[in-house]
Amino acid sequence: MINFDVNQFKDLLKNDYRLIGFDIGKVRIGCALSDPQKFLATGLTVFNLKKRKFSINYIKEIIEKEKIYGIVVGYPLQMDGNAGEACEMVDKFIKKYLLVLEQPIFLQDERLSTAAVGRYFKEMQLTRKQQSEINDKASATYILQTVLDKLQYI
Repeated sequence: MINFDVNQFKDLLKNDYRLIGFDIGKVRIGCALSDPQKFLATGLTVFNLKKRKFSINYIKEIIEKEKIYGIVVGYPLQMDGNAGEACEMVDKFIKKYLLVLEQPIFLQDERLSTAAVGRYFKEMQLTRKQQSEINDKASATYILQTVLDKLQYI
């Protein structure tokens, strides 16, 4: 079940289970995990689609190993709020890999997440090389943390 409403998503979650967050790109997929109390997001991994094929089994392994019940996916709406080509790519990913899992899915508007992560990198004074190594994981973490913050205050 796909949700755009955080209240509906929260009602579907289970206590003491983690959430997983994805930042879907054409070349890489950033992944992040929450703690079981759904308070803090931490970067997990970056999956490079050019180096190896992504599979449903990979997601299932993480879900089972990390005790996950709930998926957050960054949804790259255009600045005017409309879904564009990037959203179509995310929709295809969800249909191919996530809908078969029967986990609740929340689509998080990620319009300004790239700018926020960029500001963080600047504050940390990271080189471009350092930034490129952690960018997708940091983006997934930012997207997931945004949802965790919302869940704490509703």
